[in-house]
Amino acid sequence: MDISKLKDTIVSFFKTHSSLLVPVVIGLVGGLLFIPTVLMSSKLKKQIAEESISKRGGRIAFLSRSAVARDQWKAEEAYQQEHREDANEIELLASGSTQRELLSYEIFPKPKDDSMSLYQEFGQQFRGAVDKLMARINAGRCPTQAELEKSLQGSLSSHSPSRWDDDLGVSSSYGRLGRARAEIIDALCRARAESASIYANPANLSGYVFWEKYDYAGMDEAVKDCWYYQLAYWIIEDVNDTIDAMNSSSNSVFTSPVKRLLGVWFAPSSVIARPLHRQRSNDTC
Repeated sequence: MDISKLKDTIVSFFKTHSSLLVPVVIGLVGGLLFIPTVLMSSKLKKQIAEESISKRGGRIAFLSRSAVARDQWKAEEAYQQEHREDANEIELLASGSTQRELLSYEIFPKPKDDSMSLYQEFGQQFRGAVDKLMARINAGRCPTQAELEKSLQGSLSSHSPSRWDDDLGVSSSYGRLGRARAEIIDALCRARAESASIYANPANLSGYVFWEKYDYAGMDEAVKDCWYYQLAYWIIEDVNDTIDAMNSSSNSVFTSPVKRLLGVWFAPSSVIARPLHRQRSNDTC
């Protein structure tokens, strides 16, 4: 075939069908793009199915099942209100725990009325509270000289001096009497020391005798007296707690670190406290 004729034929063909050239090119390009588009579409569908439908769809379904009720905020508001009330109550309890208990709430912070019986009752409560403190530390009274003499009267009444010992120049009967007297006193003191953990007399604690014979002098003065001895009681209580801690492992004066409470006193202008005194020599009397 003649190449020139073939060339003319092709040129003639394109001239004749030139209007179809653009659609054919577009078709070819579209065909070339169709295959990757189909492949990408399949992959995209799979990804959407896995991530959007399966995972997120399941999450949405779960959230829809666990969704709160429409009026849930009201219940939450009530809960938060209770929480606030609990917090306020705890704060009040914490504040109250730092305040020491009063002997009488009928007088402080303000007397309920102007009756004299309020202050008499305070005195009784003061003395009763001190008695309980003494019982808690197992306090006992050291034998007094009068008590010892009274106990000795019957035991030694039959003894009397009879003769003199020429060698010593003293009465033998007096010597025996002195030894017997010492033995009896020692036995009495030991018995008393074994029955108590500490020697203490509530009469030596400030306010105990005062309230025994209280003389009402008007409401203003009575309130001052009550508050003064309320403070005194707290100090006595602290002294008592200290003794209780120190003597916790002891049940007699012999083994107690603190053997005697001489007293707790207060003066109008200053507080004089002499709470703890250990006996230096004799553990019994």
